[in-house]
Amino acid sequence: NMNNHLLNIKEEVRDTFLDIADELKDANVYMDRCMVDIVEWSVGVSFLFQTGVKSFNLLHAPSSSSSTLMNEDSKEQRLLIFTSSFVWNSFENIKALVDSNNWESCTLYTMMSELAHIS
Repeated sequence: NMNNHLLNIKEEVRDTFLDIADELKDANVYMDRCMVDIVEWSVGVSFLFQTGVKSFNLLHAPSSSSSTLMNEDSKEQRLLIFTSSFVWNSFENIKALVDSNNWESCTLYTMMSELAHIS
């Protein structure tokens, strides 16, 4: 049944984020448009804030007019980036983002396998 299949996909997405809950806590999260759509469709942005995410942002070149959803209680400057495609498709935006702040750490998650990046 299609509804059960969709429910299973949503549970898989939720479980995947719960697996990295320690990394999400107090992190500044940036996602490309496709990843944002996946989150909004499956678990919702509020779920990420429930895990303790400090801010949730669309991955694009930083600018002074960028809007950010913030959880004001957090202090750390850790960066987590999620991309749905090859890293090189977002390389310029990732580089600009990493260079835009004095991050304590940066972790990059991609939906593409390491093997796909090599080929």
